[in-house]
Order: sequence, then structure tokens, then C-alpha cells
Amino acid sequence: MFWIVFNNPIIIAGQMWFLFALLYDYILFALIEKLKLTKYTVYALPVGLILYIALAQGAHLIGISVPNMIYRNFLVEGFFFFALGYWIHRKEDKIKFSNKILIAVLVVSTLLCPVERLIMGRDFGVNIVTFPQVASLFLLCLNDAEKFKRSKRSKLTILGNKYSLYVYVLHPAIWHCLEKIYKVLDINDNTVAMYCMPLLCVTFAIIASVLTYKLICLIPKRKKV
Repeated sequence: MFWIVFNNPIIIAGQMWFLFALLYDYILFALIEKLKLTKYTVYALPVGLILYIALAQGAHLIGISVPNMIYRNFLVEGFFFFALGYWIHRKEDKIKFSNKILIAVLVVSTLLCPVERLIMGRDFGVNIVTFPQVASLFLLCLNDAEKFKRSKRSKLTILGNKYSLYVYVLHPAIWHCLEKIYKVLDINDNTVAMYCMPLLCVTFAIIASVLTYKLICLIPKRKKV
């Protein structure tokens, strides 16, 4: 029931909760569209934001321990970001911020992430400053959308278009393999080695994703009748 209701996976890697949350959000949004209630999804933004902060950081500050599956699920966290993307897309002609402002918000919010974690004394997965961070990223990509369309052969565009899903699916396994290797080499307490671990994970995940994509492309496609 935890898996079905709260996307709290017990069989697969915990990072995969997002795939189920996204599936639930698509189903929920399809139902909202069918009932012609899409204009009301804008209320998911303040409601989702208030609920998340209250159940996560707020509860923590007053000494109440709320399981993260209560606020990190398809409805509270997932549908907030889903609705945010939807409304930014709906209003893209009216929302105009310069790249300089968006980059400034992105840099400041990113730098504030470790500060917030230090103040709170723990990591919530999604910090309060994550919300402006994500919004600025969405808007920044929207500003440069035409540039990405024109540069279909750029490395970043290819990485996002072809390999990003595989990077997401494969990176937990690669991370756990690195943990085993670090333990065997007895460097799992080495500060420099631990800082290198995310970089190694990203590098190996991209390599594994490229190989996976190429192997899948080798599978003969069934001809349409």
C-alpha cells in the first residue's frame, strides 16, 4: 500500500519513485482535463508549496517527525512541479525574465541549498530554496528553447534527448557499485574520495547510458503491417 499510495518503493531503488509519481500525475492530469478543470490546477502551486513546507521543514522545526513519503509523493511534491511546468508553458508568452536575472536566482538559490541544510540540520531532498531554483531553470530553458531546437546536434541536447532517461534509471545501480568498490579499497571515509564519488557516478552513468542506447538501437524493429 505504501508503494501504491505514496510511491514508496520497497522492491526497486528508492530513486525510482519519481517514475511512478510522474505516471500518477499524468493520469491525474488526464482526469482533470476530462472534467474540464485545468484552470483550477493553478491552485496546486500555493497549496502544494504550503503543504510541503509545513509537513517537511515546518514539522521538523517544532520537533514533529513526519515520514517523508507523506510529503514527497505524486500529489504534494510531484503535482506541484507538474502544475508549475504546465502553467509556465501556458503563460510562456507573458512570462519574460532576462537570462541574467534567472541565472542570478539560480546561482543564489543553489548556494543557499547547503546553508538551508546546515540551518535545518538535515536534508529534505527538496529544500525551500529548491522551488525558486527549479522555476528559474524552467524559465531559463524556455528563454533558450529556440537555441536548443537549432542546435539538435549539440552534446547537451543529445544527452538530454537520447540518454537522460537511461542516466536516471541506471545511476542508482552505479552508485551502489561505487559504494562497494570504495568499501573494498577502504576509502569510504576519505573526504576527497567521497567528493569525487558523485562525479564518478555521473561519468559512468553517461557511459553506461550511451552503451545501453546503442544496444537498444541494434534490436531490429518490427515492421508495421
